[in-house]
Amino acid sequence: MTSTAITLASESHELDHHGTNPSSWVQTWLATLKPNTATAYRRDLTDLATFLEIDTLGNLAATVLAAGHADATNAIERYKVHLIAQELSPATINRRLSAIRSLVRHAHEGGLIPWVVSTKGLKTVGYRDTSGPGVDAVRTIVQSLEADSPKATRDRALVRLMFDMGLRRGEVVALDLADIDLEERKAAVIGKGQREATPLTIPAKTAQAIAAWLTHRGNQPGPLFTNLDRAGKGSRLTGRSVGRIVTQLGELNGTATVRPHGLRHSAITHVLDQTNGNMRAARKFSRHAKIETLGVYDDNREDVGGELAAMISEAI
Repeated sequence: MTSTAITLASESHELDHHGTNPSSWVQTWLATLKPNTATAYRRDLTDLATFLEIDTLGNLAATVLAAGHADATNAIERYKVHLIAQELSPATINRRLSAIRSLVRHAHEGGLIPWVVSTKGLKTVGYRDTSGPGVDAVRTIVQSLEADSPKATRDRALVRLMFDMGLRRGEVVALDLADIDLEERKAAVIGKGQREATPLTIPAKTAQAIAAWLTHRGNQPGPLFTNLDRAGKGSRLTGRSVGRIVTQLGELNGTATVRPHGLRHSAITHVLDQTNGNMRAARKFSRHAKIETLGVYDDNREDVGGELAAMISEAI
């Protein structure tokens, strides 16, 4: 499909009749989003622009918003078909559609257009495996990091924060030194979908692991976890780097494949084990928006379906 499939407005560099510069308007919209979301949406909209053969995000906004409801919706539906044909995961497709819906909704709320895009995403299956590598595997990894080297102390603090406190990868890499108070044993964590930090209690062993890392990192302001490689030394550790670190630790210790979110899965499952399936208590730990999400963890932990299948099989 080409850009001629919808009405072009890129040459005028205006959105509708308001005379808004599309490039600056898009940047303003992205600035209202969380940094990680803005980065993902920018990438997703760039993909849409490529599909429509449009050169910039500003021109993409001008084109889509000036096209009108029917033509814009038709173009986005075609884009959805294109994404499905690429055999992308439902989660990826849904995020890319969410990006364009968000942009159009922002224009609607700003009075630039009287319509919104309602193209629906794909149905997704919830958590399939919430077990993670398991407590024994995490214990083995932590015990392998007893050395007092910069890398060992950093990686031990990373693993402990993700397991001991159930932190998400993005939450960990976003931490600055200023967010950590070791005297009060508090960490100011900006949770998923939130803009303000929530103070969380740091367990004693986790605080010790952080303190050990700080003896190497130093007390200069900035990101809590930094890159140790020569090329990027001192820069904030990225989520992708954390993924590589955790996976390598699993491989080196002969455990099953370990991923950052698997550490969180294992922690939540262990909490449910230790509280006899108390989902309200586990929610305090996991900070899930919906308690129903924890039901998936509890079902997988108990394997109620498997037990019932075994019972039924004995009837014949």
